[in-house]
Amino acid sequence: MDTICSESRTRLYRETLNIINKYNVRPKKRLSQNFIIDPDLINTILKLVLKHKCRRVLEVGAGIGTLTKYLARVVEEVIAVEVDKRLATILEDELAPLSNITVINQDFLKMDLSTYDIECIVSNTPFHISSKILFKILNTKFKVAIMSFQKEFAERLKAKPSTRDYSRLTVMVQLLAHVEFHGTYPPTSFYPAPEVDIVIVEILPKPPINIDTRLLEDVLRVMFTQKNKLAYKPLQEYLRMKSLSLDNLVEHLNSQLYDKLFKCRVRDFTPEEFKVLVEAISKCVRGKS
Repeated sequence: MDTICSESRTRLYRETLNIINKYNVRPKKRLSQNFIIDPDLINTILKLVLKHKCRRVLEVGAGIGTLTKYLARVVEEVIAVEVDKRLATILEDELAPLSNITVINQDFLKMDLSTYDIECIVSNTPFHISSKILFKILNTKFKVAIMSFQKEFAERLKAKPSTRDYSRLTVMVQLLAHVEFHGTYPPTSFYPAPEVDIVIVEILPKPPINIDTRLLEDVLRVMFTQKNKLAYKPLQEYLRMKSLSLDNLVEHLNSQLYDKLFKCRVRDFTPEEFKVLVEAISKCVRGKS
């Protein structure tokens, strides 16, 4: 297909150097600026976009536009978001001939996404804010998200309870979305090369669950700061902040789950058990008001 990237890695590498030299900019490590120079990685993303028949794509962290220009070939519209003003200027200049690209120089984390009709979110995700971006996306209506993550971070998304990688992020993702991995790419797939392997992750939202996701985030944040403690201890701290107690939960939890709070550690609870727990807290909060 002529829409798929057919350039060699050497050609993409040279193009990247030419652009950053032309505009006299250097990638900022603090912003996790690692530009894609691997045609196989680009094609993996493009094939997933085509698979889901996306018409409109919001690209988070468009960089110098290497991926952006190929996205523009396979969809009707690309909204390219870039927080770095220097790179946003490059995007506007280099991609000006492509009429279906809109460049937005803004911090994605501060954007009001409700004003956009988002089908597909694509991102060569900045490593230093991967969690923040993912949490924001999970609270957004979308069809599919195709993200690149550090391998270690990606593995947390599929982690099992009681394992080292199991975290509040794991629970949130597994309750709200299906996750699939689509290849691991070495540091040489980017310029400058990061120090880690990268995984392409496909995220598909599950049907909406009847739960307050903000409350879920709050509960998980408190409990996972003490994930190796018996669950009742950090939960008790959280309930005190809400002027509640463990006794308030008794009528809203089955005896087995209630007993588990005193016998098992935070890391041992499944995502579904956290969901039931948060539903119980929500009922207590509503009953109190």
